[in-house]
Amino acid sequence: MSRDDLQAKVLQSAIEEFAEYGLSGARVDRIARRAGANKQLIYYYFGDKEGLFDAAVRKMTDRFREVRAQIPVAVAERPAAYFKSFAEDQTFLRMLQWEALAIGENDAVEEESRAAYARTGVTALKAEQKAGTVPADLDAAQLFLSFQALAAHPFAFTQMTRFITGRNASDPVFQRDRIKFLKALGARIFA
Repeated sequence: MSRDDLQAKVLQSAIEEFAEYGLSGARVDRIARRAGANKQLIYYYFGDKEGLFDAAVRKMTDRFREVRAQIPVAVAERPAAYFKSFAEDQTFLRMLQWEALAIGENDAVEEESRAAYARTGVTALKAEQKAGTVPADLDAAQLFLSFQALAAHPFAFTQMTRFITGRNASDPVFQRDRIKFLKALGARIFA
């Protein structure tokens, strides 16, 4: 196996481990077993567990870019599309949650580039406001953040989803109803 293939396998195993246990609960020996790699080699490639976590977060940000590339052009359909992407792959959301818990309000991995990339969503909404397809009185940054919140909240706070709706976020009926609701909400806001 080439060095690149081994590193890719280690990163995928690390993402699975960190998504399940977070930074403090993850174990490099379990990552090594999952990847079929030598623990010392992992330390050689990534320095320490924190370096491996940072590399796993960097890898997961690629997933967000893939999701953004598939988001519908029609702004009214975006909240439902973001929700659907989280429903299909909750690993990205879990990694973001663990990252937030690990860093608090300190800088995130590649903070500047990730923030710049996120601002492209805000810039796109501002352009749509100028074009008249998005209400101009809505703050574009708050609107973009709200899209993310509407999509992520049911999976980030599964107990609240169950308390409020009586269903788990993983329930296909809940997901169908949530997508239907988000489409209706988007249509109403952006009519």
